[in-house]
Amino acid sequence: MIKVILTIIFVFALLAMVAIIVLRSTPRNKRSSERKSTKPFAIIAVVIFALLITIPGSFHQVETGTVAVVRKLGKIEKVRTPGTYFDFYMINEYEVYDTKVQQDKIITSAYSKDGQTMDLEVFLQYQVQVEHIVDIATEYGSLDALQARIETVTIEKTKAVMSSAE
Repeated sequence: MIKVILTIIFVFALLAMVAIIVLRSTPRNKRSSERKSTKPFAIIAVVIFALLITIPGSFHQVETGTVAVVRKLGKIEKVRTPGTYFDFYMINEYEVYDTKVQQDKIITSAYSKDGQTMDLEVFLQYQVQVEHIVDIATEYGSLDALQARIETVTIEKTKAVMSSAE
């Protein structure tokens, strides 16, 4: 939400700067030596424009039910809990992880001890713990990779248990 507001402010400020530059550069009935120099104004306008480009993208919002791992030039720096933060967007990258309970439905087949085929439907629930989020980010890189690993382990363990059943 804050990015939308800052983007709107950015657009209006940009339009105002363009209008002022156009109005100041149009010749009036004065001689050119009597006109004020637009050079200092142009420098200020460029600085303001650069700030308006970098500031809206530097606000990051972490929603409720999520946590963010902040990487500064690729290295994990900190973990951010829900809230709004100001971090320079060109060097800081936010990876958002969902901390709500995840539900997964896994459909697989397995064999019993005597060779009978079983079609299995496994419902799995898990939740990412905030205190382990740095380990997850380091080892898996994303929530999708973690989910794929959890599914693989669940299928392997389910087949192992079912193969020992008669």
